Amino acid sequence: MNSLILEGRVVNSPRFTRKNGNEKGSFNLEVVRNRYLPGEEGETLSKTTSVDFPKVVFFKELAIILEHECIVDRVVRVEGWVHTSTVIRDEQVHYKTELIAEKITIIKSEEVSNESL
Repeated sequence: MNSLILEGRVVNSPRFTRKNGNEKGSFNLEVVRNRYLPGEEGETLSKTTSVDFPKVVFFKELAIILEHECIVDRVVRVEGWVHTSTVIRDEQVHYKTELIAEKITIIKSEEVSNESL
């Protein structure tokens, strides 16, 4: 099953395109990951933090709604699925991973905890 639920901060204004009457939009999401690395025997785990910026893609009605909504720097919950593809350009293979959004919810600031950001 290919499904995801991810929360993060929108870091750029959504980009929109229209082809043959089909709307498409995308933005990048700042997702902070806390990882715990194992310590030596008897030691506690050490915590490291890293940040990813996956591309979120959305279509049709969702693109129309978000085109009129200011979501930059807002925390959102993305529900959807992962899409991967390969493109050959200049005889080199390029891999692309996108998060395809079926639902995007703006999270109110009082719902955001420090651990999730």
